Amino acid sequence: MAGVQAKQDIMRQFAEKMGIDASKLTGTMQGGVPVSINGVPVPPELYSPQQLRNIQAAQEMGRWMSGGATAAEKSA
Repeated sequence: MAGVQAKQDIMRQFAEKMGIDASKLTGTMQGGVPVSINGVPVPPELYSPQQLRNIQAAQEMGRWMSGGATAAEKSA
């Protein structure tokens, strides 16, 4: 799990790419990847393939933990 400084660093990197003032950041992370910064969704084109997989894995884990079906189960 990434430390607080690492999370702040990655949020700052995405904020700069999105043109958001990086002096005061809040955000939502999934799979260690920011999905929104200061209430603004991160555009999918900014993610690497690995980051997209991390987000998908975190979302599937969340569905599994809440008793919902995962994408793999739905396609079976």
